[in-house]
Amino acid sequence: MLQKGLVTESDLSKRLGVDQRVVADFRREALVEGRHWVKVRQEIWFTEAGVAEIEKRTGAEIARGGAIDGQPPSPPAEGADRGTGKEGARAADFTVWRCCPNPTWVKAWPGDGSQAVDVRVKNNRGMYPDMKLRGCVPDLYGRWVYPGRCPAPRRTA
Repeated sequence: MLQKGLVTESDLSKRLGVDQRVVADFRREALVEGRHWVKVRQEIWFTEAGVAEIEKRTGAEIARGGAIDGQPPSPPAEGADRGTGKEGARAADFTVWRCCPNPTWVKAWPGDGSQAVDVRVKNNRGMYPDMKLRGCVPDLYGRWVYPGRCPAPRRTA
């Protein structure tokens, strides 16, 4: 079994026998940050879900066992879940309340009407208040992520 369920991108490419750029391209195209991989300092760490997705895509089995160089990061304590309070929560729907100045975040209300939370998106430029975000999922740290495509910015004449 992999140490704490995480493996670095370089170790993963070595175990698969492919160039690291192939793994990096697949990560950028098909995997969701937080669910399949996390970035800590200058290293990319894949979760078990990310490793399984890459195995499925490449058709390769990674030899489990053996030591992995380095120590993977441990997730923050349970109280540091950025306000979701939902351990192991499944996909949820949100309604955009406002777009943050940072283009990768929006403030949104959950469908159950509780307190507004931050939701990570790819780009909030095309989003607007009262827009529905369907299928948001929590990442490793309990923050919500919208894995869907974001709309193009609206044209103004």
